[in-house]
Amino acid sequence: MHPIEVVIEGEYGEVLAYLEALEALPWRFRWKMLDLTTKQYPVNRVRIELSTLSMDKTWLGVGS
Repeated sequence: MHPIEVVIEGEYGEVLAYLEALEALPWRFRWKMLDLTTKQYPVNRVRIELSTLSMDKTWLGVGS
């Protein structure tokens, strides 16, 4: 597993479009957590924790 943390900010429609684009990628993620906060409307801050599994030697740290 390779953990990834992404933090984005934007209005609801922008955040939704980003998440939909992320899901449409050719590789798959395991969604561990999504935390949405709004300190000042209409801007949302979203923290996403994802993980992916790869057999790619670069990801595994054994590639040249």
